[in-house]
Parts: sequence; C-alpha cells; structure tokens
Amino acid sequence: MGFESWVELGHLMRLDSEPDVVAVASIRCFDEVAQTHGESGYRGKWGENFPRTELEALRRLWRTHQHPQET
Repeated sequence: MGFESWVELGHLMRLDSEPDVVAVASIRCFDEVAQTHGESGYRGKWGENFPRTELEALRRLWRTHQHPQET
C-alpha cells in the first residue's frame, strides 16, 4: 500500500491515515503557523488570508467527533 507524505514545519503526516490523525495534524500545523507568523504574516508569506474560518470549523468538527452528543 502506497502513501503520500506531507512535510511542513517539521511535521510528517501520512495522507492515508485515519481522518482523526489528519485533522489533528492539520489543526496543529495551522496553529503553529498562526503562532509563528501571525495571521497578517501568513498573508505576507503565502499571499492569501489565513484560513481562520476553515480552521475553526475543522476544530469544531474534530471536537464533535471526539465527544459526540448522546441522544
């Protein structure tokens, strides 16, 4: 079974990993980028607005997945 790897800021992530692993790695990476460069620095470095809305949506989805509401 093959896999692709993504190396950014010293993080290695297997893209065929469980969704939970991918979500946590993505959240941690973007949190580190925001802490290191700041949101305005992100725009200066990558030419795009920092994906704050998308990051927080992923964080909410991951938290919901970790603690689903029992009905």
